[in-house]
Amino acid sequence: HAARLGALLQGRHRPSMMVGPREACDAFWWAWAPGTPIARWNDQRLLVCHEAPPGGPVPGFRRARPDELAEVIRLSAAMECEDIGRRPLDEDAVGFAAVVQRRIEHGQTWILERERRIAFLINVGTSTTWGVQVGGTYVPPDLRGRGLAREGMTEMVRRLRARHPVRTTCQCLRLT
Repeated sequence: HAARLGALLQGRHRPSMMVGPREACDAFWWAWAPGTPIARWNDQRLLVCHEAPPGGPVPGFRRARPDELAEVIRLSAAMECEDIGRRPLDEDAVGFAAVVQRRIEHGQTWILERERRIAFLINVGTSTTWGVQVGGTYVPPDLRGRGLAREGMTEMVRRLRARHPVRTTCQCLRLT
């Protein structure tokens, strides 16, 4: 069905990112945008968490504020460059800033603050009754190795698991 759906969308707008099993994504992509080369391909994993980690709230974990926009843009751009090789501030700085601003305004960007600076960043993406996607996780290089990502991810999982129970069996899918 992926190829048929892609053909229905052909010409409506150009795809930029696709996530899912490789065979279905390839069929969808080539039907949607024939001849459009794939600029980047990443082999990433989808993990399902069935239980919130034990423990109390992590101090300094909170939603990003609008007054932190410039720093969140900088850190988000650094994450994309490091993670997928994309340089969003060179490609479309205005568009990228608008996306980051929307995520902050909608409460999708969370941070862990340490010593009055952003020490961990995470974005809550697609949310359904089946679960929630998180991404855009980042720790500035000079703060790595201190367990900040573990603390931030742990607190994010606790909060999300309270609102989004998983309705499927435990699985780890390899998206290739």
